[in-house]
Amino acid sequence: MRSWKGLFGKELEERGFHMIKAHKRTLSVRRYMGYAVFITVFFLLLHVLGFREYTSAISGILPGYKETVFGLIYVFMYFAFIGFVPILLISAVILTIWERALSGKINRPSDN
Repeated sequence: MRSWKGLFGKELEERGFHMIKAHKRTLSVRRYMGYAVFITVFFLLLHVLGFREYTSAISGILPGYKETVFGLIYVFMYFAFIGFVPILLISAVILTIWERALSGKINRPSDN
């Protein structure tokens, strides 16, 4: 069975496919870190602005529509901060280690 490069090798290289693949790989760590920073900053902003006070809507006390929406936004961002930020940071670290390990294997001179 022929690989995609065997079928379309010259065409894809001429169109810069190898550059697109490398570009996506280098930006993924930045993307993970960017998402983690965005969620953290947005959650801290909501916390500083006092949105935590509006989470009483979750326990059944409905002060009003606006307060309920503010409470739900705060709870959503809280769960994103607690659940997604550590996953994104750990993924970025693992991806960085993986890329360095692979680049070390590829750039190492052969013993032949």
